[in-house]
Amino acid sequence: MLARLLFWRRPRIPVIELHGVIAPRPGMLSAASAEPIINRAFRGARGRPVILDIESPGGSPVQSDLIAALIRRRAEKHKVRVHAVIREVGASGGYWLACAADEIHANPMSIVGSIGVRGGGFGFVDLMARLGVEHRLYISGANKA
Repeated sequence: MLARLLFWRRPRIPVIELHGVIAPRPGMLSAASAEPIINRAFRGARGRPVILDIESPGGSPVQSDLIAALIRRRAEKHKVRVHAVIREVGASGGYWLACAADEIHANPMSIVGSIGVRGGGFGFVDLMARLGVEHRLYISGANKA
């Protein structure tokens, strides 16, 4: 009995760190860099939930979707629940990763969400007309514009 107590360990819950900008470049979070880590975590889950530790401002929508889809496939294959924990930032593609989880947990002060793009600019339509500036559009095919 004593030997069992000395070597008894509490069950471990796999944690997948998804940190940084999401992009298909070396040193950044991508489907290629995340896949082996995700696979190892789900293989080691043994019925226990998997935690996604997310700290990401987002980045590539394609890479975000590839990673999220891989997480869902592994969760369904291994029949385990997934919990996302957003510490400081889970925005844009980082939030998309969190959406692959069954539950999302975040501090009320964390930056969460912000899916989409916002842009701004200035309009000088009247000034451009007075100066004789015209808009020209160059395209590579009839259906490109």
